Amino acid sequence: MVVAVGIAGAYFLMSALSLAAVLVLLPIPKPTSQPRPTEPMLASIRDGLAYAKRAGPVRSMLILSLLAEVLGYSHAYMMPVIARDILGLEADGLGYLMAAYGAGGIGYDTTQSTLLQINVPDAVRGRVMGLYTFTLGLTPIGGFQLGIAAGFIGAPLAVEVGGALLTLNVLRMLPLGKQLKG
Repeated sequence: MVVAVGIAGAYFLMSALSLAAVLVLLPIPKPTSQPRPTEPMLASIRDGLAYAKRAGPVRSMLILSLLAEVLGYSHAYMMPVIARDILGLEADGLGYLMAAYGAGGIGYDTTQSTLLQINVPDAVRGRVMGLYTFTLGLTPIGGFQLGIAAGFIGAPLAVEVGGALLTLNVLRMLPLGKQLKG
């Protein structure tokens, strides 16, 4: 897109699409909520962690999310290097790679979030989703470790090792799929 409309045009289009998303969401009615008794924050966090540890499939989905962020999504930090040095692409090629990365990420994140929400009781759903959201912020840590690894073994091999480790975790989780609702 940058090649077609320039950097300013790309930012303008992104801003317009963000505004359109907000306008689409405005008509959604605000749900009414029942007041709940409050508990100390640390006790609430402890209860959420205890549930996630106890519930095997939920624990595995949170671990998968953590590893996907650290080992999987971190490849985005290497994308410019891979596009230029390995694939011989210019800015437009990198844009297409990043668009594919974003589309795959949306699909994965939507599925993961939906499965978690379906499989967690109402009483702890917010706490578990908080843990899930926390894992989403770990991508920069993965980018840092991937950058260090790429310095020693090269970007392609560093990305391959991360992908292999992530694949092994997914294979480990396959038997748990039968325990999930949805």
